Amino acid sequence: MSRDYRVHTLRGLGNQDFHIPESRMQGLYELIENLKLPCSIEDNSGFDGTSYEIRIGISPSITYSWWEKLPNEWESLERIIKEINMISEEYK
Repeated sequence: MSRDYRVHTLRGLGNQDFHIPESRMQGLYELIENLKLPCSIEDNSGFDGTSYEIRIGISPSITYSWWEKLPNEWESLERIIKEINMISEEYK
């Protein structure tokens, strides 16, 4: 069995860092590489509720933010978010 010595850091809620082996991150990287999202969407803001954001990359990076429910135009982000949540649960 070969060991994977390359480790990546995934920053989660509360700026908690998770150190993840590269082999476990490969599926997430493939999802991100194939991501296609429109830049312009319908207004998705409000005054009372929860705001979310996901940042991909360090420099350069891109940040997507939304209020309450993920916009329909960005539904392909849902698989990435689920994968990040699964990885962070595995490496708590």
